[in-house]
Amino acid sequence: EIEKINTPGFLDNKKKLFCIIYTMSLVKLLTVDNEQNKSIFNLLDEFFLLLDTKKWLSKFIFWELNFYKCIGYDIDFKNYVKNVVIDGNEKFIVESTNKTIPGFLIKNDIYPNNKQDIISGFKIVGEFLDKTILKPNNLNFPSSRIELANLIK
Repeated sequence: EIEKINTPGFLDNKKKLFCIIYTMSLVKLLTVDNEQNKSIFNLLDEFFLLLDTKKWLSKFIFWELNFYKCIGYDIDFKNYVKNVVIDGNEKFIVESTNKTIPGFLIKNDIYPNNKQDIISGFKIVGEFLDKTILKPNNLNFPSSRIELANLIK
């Protein structure tokens, strides 16, 4: 049973509202109807709490990764990157694609260096969702995630 209705508190913030829409569509898409899942229920409680924090978007990226882990899709980005130093800056590069992974995803740090890292991290997690979860299961990519990505740019 729902103890508290959380969504109305975010109606004045378009990014957070789209994040709620995306999250609910994700849960609906990737979970079984009428099946009890206490882990997902608890994650949803945590989701609404993180929306009330200052660094909510970077926390949401980790929340989303936890959600995928709860449904059986875990990723540890450390296993796919090599650490290089370029111009005195530490970078994490996926050798097979030459794609740079933001350090906060490697270090599990909810405080990324800048907004571009957050945008990049959000995109990378979206690619993981698409390639690892949705396409193999013949599911469509949620349009609400695309809309949220456009809002955070």
